[in-house]
Amino acid sequence: SRLREGHPASERSLAEDVGCLGPGRQARAMVEPMQMSEKARHFVDKLHPELRGDVGLLLLVVGGLLAFWFLSYEVSMLKRPHERRCLPQFLVAMMSSALLGFGGFLLLVWAGLYV
Repeated sequence: SRLREGHPASERSLAEDVGCLGPGRQARAMVEPMQMSEKARHFVDKLHPELRGDVGLLLLVVGGLLAFWFLSYEVSMLKRPHERRCLPQFLVAMMSSALLGFGGFLLLVWAGLYV
């Protein structure tokens, strides 16, 4: 490969290599974690740190399944608009949104982007 040890290009980042950064500027190697609010910290501290990734993934899967069910319900109601009801659609959409949001948040905490 082009980047070998001792090769002058191995010390430069890709952004410097293609000229995205000006002279004297360096690219950040890591993303700095964001600070959580006290309410979010209280919620996250109740969950064991080793389970955050698993619970986050589970919430994302369940939220995705609910979103898929919501979309399939909407498509099936195109043929029968007289049977469409608003409250069940609203409840499923809200549950899906909440589960996807909490699941994504827990995965970000598990990955270390929130401290």
